[in-house]
Amino acid sequence: MRDPNCQIDESQFPKIKLGVDTELSFAAGAMDAVWGGHSGQDKGREAVERILAEIDKGTIVEWKQIDAKLHGMRAIGCVDSVLEDIRRSGISFKAVRLFWTMAKCSPDYEAVKWGLAIGTLSGIGEEKLHDLLIFARHPEFTLYSVYALRRFATAKPEWKHCLVDLLPFSRQWGVIKLIEQIVFEPDLINDIEVQRKVLVFGMENNGGIPMEVAFTIAKHIDLSKFLGLAESDNGVYAAIFLIMDTLINEPNPLGGIDELPDGKALLKQYVGMLTKRNPDVRTLCALHDIGEFLKKQQTINNEPAELLVQVRQLWGKYLGDSVLREGLRDSDTRWRTLNLIEKLKIVSLLPEVREVFQENPDYASISVLAEIGNAEDLELLLASVERFVDLRERATKKFSPINVPVAETKGIFEYGRIVQTLGRLATPEAIEHLKLAASDYDPAVRSSACMGFALMPIDKVDGEILALVKQRLNDPMAYVRESAKEASAHLARQ
Repeated sequence: MRDPNCQIDESQFPKIKLGVDTELSFAAGAMDAVWGGHSGQDKGREAVERILAEIDKGTIVEWKQIDAKLHGMRAIGCVDSVLEDIRRSGISFKAVRLFWTMAKCSPDYEAVKWGLAIGTLSGIGEEKLHDLLIFARHPEFTLYSVYALRRFATAKPEWKHCLVDLLPFSRQWGVIKLIEQIVFEPDLINDIEVQRKVLVFGMENNGGIPMEVAFTIAKHIDLSKFLGLAESDNGVYAAIFLIMDTLINEPNPLGGIDELPDGKALLKQYVGMLTKRNPDVRTLCALHDIGEFLKKQQTINNEPAELLVQVRQLWGKYLGDSVLREGLRDSDTRWRTLNLIEKLKIVSLLPEVREVFQENPDYASISVLAEIGNAEDLELLLASVERFVDLRERATKKFSPINVPVAETKGIFEYGRIVQTLGRLATPEAIEHLKLAASDYDPAVRSSACMGFALMPIDKVDGEILALVKQRLNDPMAYVRESAKEASAHLARQ
């Protein structure tokens, strides 16, 4: 924990709950990102003003007194105005020391943020830098720590590079907030090696939310140069694939390839780069997505089709079972390979998909078998249910009118996908399980059961199924009712 040069273990920290009476929790850093400036600005500002006055009067002498007053009071949205107030009026060394002690000792996330913001207004030193680098590794504190580090760097410019050194150890919202600060430091972001680290770690470490950082990176680095490097550099190639995939497929909320001033040229260069590498699954995924994107652009803007023709030719040249088999062997590309196999309905690779499923059953392999597998594959899925959920335990749960807590959803997506296939299988055992799932305590499973009913052969439908669908039409959850409507429309043809 005290080593600033390793990744932090977030599981050692308390959950950041959505509310007092709920088990739902935010990923570290997500609450500040979601709520942004919507916090009660005046409330926090006034509270800090009173605390600073009481410290000066001597009525507050311990950090715990500050902690009690700021416990749970959100810093985001008002900390900037508080710091501006302090800049105008000044602050005592004693107050800075108490806030910094609170940052290091408080068990409350918000109090720690206030401590980081105010406790770093003086006392610059190696020890404080060391502590800030540790705080910065936790995504909930990255933004506040980095602000302080940038402020320190005005007096000690060499410390600015600490921001870059944090990139390998930062995750999800932490790496996103870190990059948002680095790109506004010209002497950092103009360095090509810093750009490389921003690209690679930004795309590797964003924790499944690349759309929150891809456009920021693309705007501030020489993307064309890295497209050139990707021809021979595998690490850059993997990062370029991820950023281009995001810019093409997930332009919201920040922007996509169309919003970049040289977007068309970059897309053309991307295709050119792909032709200079040995084809792999990333190549196939890229060509598939570029083709869909260009087809849409041609329809909307009546743009020339030369690049689309080239992409289609490359697709026809590169697509083959051997490339997909290689993709299945690579853990980094396996889920993308499975996704392609499902989209293209490549049944020749079902034996390999079965092997993948048996070795490491996951949602992607389940989905392929569910979509294009034969009856034997569907039986295999049904037999695997207990690998994902405990049916006996589920039977004891009380019917939930709302989505269940995240802590109870382990294996539920895989189980739900299997339930959807049972209508297709339609054996007596499958139908009985489908009926059971239609009354599951979790609305996600109830919805999956309705999807399964919508796939059932009409001659397999009985009165009990009709009654269950009717019940689900009145389910408390709207998305379950929508699934039930689809099932009802299908069964109406009986």
